[in-house]
Amino acid sequence: MKTNSTSLEAWLPRFEAALFSRESVNVANAVPPVERDVLSVIAVIKSDGSPHRQALAEVLEQHENVTQVFLCEDLQSITEVLVSFSDAVLFADCSTLNRLSPAVVIDHPCVVIGGSNHDALDAFGLRACDFLQLPYDEASLANCLTRVMSGIEKQRNRSQYSRLCSGLTRHLGVSQEDLVSMLRKRCESSERPGMLGVRTDKGWYCVHPADIRWIEAAGDYMCLYTAGENHIIRSTLTELVKRLDSEDFVRVSRSIVVNRQHVENLSCQAPNTYYLAMDDGSQIKISRRYYTAYWQNYAEHK
Repeated sequence: MKTNSTSLEAWLPRFEAALFSRESVNVANAVPPVERDVLSVIAVIKSDGSPHRQALAEVLEQHENVTQVFLCEDLQSITEVLVSFSDAVLFADCSTLNRLSPAVVIDHPCVVIGGSNHDALDAFGLRACDFLQLPYDEASLANCLTRVMSGIEKQRNRSQYSRLCSGLTRHLGVSQEDLVSMLRKRCESSERPGMLGVRTDKGWYCVHPADIRWIEAAGDYMCLYTAGENHIIRSTLTELVKRLDSEDFVRVSRSIVVNRQHVENLSCQAPNTYYLAMDDGSQIKISRRYYTAYWQNYAEHK
């Protein structure tokens, strides 16, 4: 027998900090992080004797998030380290990744290292978390490590959510779908204004309208371009704008609505051809109909 919703709601406050933040958050990540040490990993590098990989090992040894570096010369050594350490990140060429057992590498972030665009394309095919071109520069390495650590943090948050959700569903006798549905409904009915619950192919997200830069229709789907990440949802443009219920969202064409709070300026780039410059650098063309209906007056009073 299911526990009633009142009992379920008693367990929900721990999720609210993330659900009602002004940032776009995935409901699956709507769990305040537990207190823990600074995120740290072990780096595993496939050595080929080149000075570039040796230099990479030396730099990683000094990184604040790297506790240990293994420079391995063969597949067996790499396998032993990956099996021994769940928090290991592998830096290797495509050939090495192809020769390693999928069962060994599946739970570990992998960065492909190489020296050509062809290597970068192969990395994409292998679904590596990033590509690092050798010889590397400091900016490329810093960006790579930022993306790797961000991916690891998201994975740990997902695992944490899974454990908490599993425990709650067992304790309360409800399904995970019921639990997530309750979270979404609380978000949508919250007295805190503006939070919008949307369903994407990745799950339910809570988005604050102020973070939406613009919305573009693509058939029966809408692309939400936000200050955080972009989302694809199934809806109509009219229905979505109605849910937003804000004068800040104005059409620029039949298929695009922009949040005027994110508009930097309006410019005429050719006779009767007008564009909006958004605060992220994007350029959006205004159709003649909507320029006359709204944006002409906006430009005159800007």
